[in-house]
Amino acid sequence: MIKIAVCDDKNEAVALIEKINEIFEKDETMIRMSYFKNASLLRYEVEDRVYFDLYILVIQHRQTEKEKKLMKAVRERDSEAFFLVLADKLEPTLAFPIKSVQIIKKNATDDEIENIIEDVKAAMEKRKKQCYIMKNQAGTWRILYKDIQSITHEGKYSIFLVQGERKIRVRKTLKEIFEELTNYDFIWIDRGTICNLAFVECVNNGAIIMKNGDKFWISRAKINYYKQQIQKYRGEKAKKR
Repeated sequence: MIKIAVCDDKNEAVALIEKINEIFEKDETMIRMSYFKNASLLRYEVEDRVYFDLYILVIQHRQTEKEKKLMKAVRERDSEAFFLVLADKLEPTLAFPIKSVQIIKKNATDDEIENIIEDVKAAMEKRKKQCYIMKNQAGTWRILYKDIQSITHEGKYSIFLVQGERKIRVRKTLKEIFEELTNYDFIWIDRGTICNLAFVECVNNGAIIMKNGDKFWISRAKINYYKQQIQKYRGEKAKKR
């Protein structure tokens, strides 16, 4: 299901929303719309750990400060959300502090609106395969695989360490998480740790050394295996460059 937040107090996004419904219904994709009177109310919802896949915002007379604060709040919790901004016209003063923002003119034609929505829909589907979604008591998190450094185990919880040295606790076993990962850049280490190969510095003195200095001990019998996995990963990445 695609969750969409609409911030439109003057019903100016009606045509846009109708087109979104039409496009998503073509392939029977379920969507859920939530409506908010202004960006501040929507930001409070986001700060309470409610996430959306797509945010539709209507800009009035170049007033973008509340929208920028909303985008910042969203990005702190969800690096992969998309924004559609309905504005009077396209102009440099509408520059926003994040990527994944598509500005649509309020007088845009049906064809222009349809092309933009199709592009955003395709990008959302692509990004979905690049993210891991987790839930805990604090809410829902959506993290890019490339931002997950390691996952360790602590009692009944698994601890995700993501870029910026931020930790997220989830009540799941490492086995459950490893089976859910659709990215093959991760390896499961002997002593209850999953590592992202992109963040591995080297294997030294019986331990995998991460780029941030963390050490995860491994059995002697598997030292060569892990070295081979790291070399294979780096070789494949080098070919793609």
